[in-house]
Amino acid sequence: KRACVFCPYRSEWAWAKMKTEDPQSFEKACEYDERMRDVRPGYQLFVHRSRTPLRDVVFQANDVRTLALFGDFDMSLSGGCGEGYCGL
Repeated sequence: KRACVFCPYRSEWAWAKMKTEDPQSFEKACEYDERMRDVRPGYQLFVHRSRTPLRDVVFQANDVRTLALFGDFDMSLSGGCGEGYCGL
């Protein structure tokens, strides 16, 4: 199963790859990130774990293992997506 375009479990590497290789999907993810910002009163929501608007994130990773949220793998492309960790 492939991850949703806005998957919060995506690694830095996967975000950077999407931004450069699939700008249309990255734009959709940014739009989702902006729409969800103020859905929960008193608490801003963000797609990226830095709690920074996705458009403003400077992705540092050059390798899928670097800065991944869950150790050495990108949960957005693994069983993590199928497990519904994001609640969907």
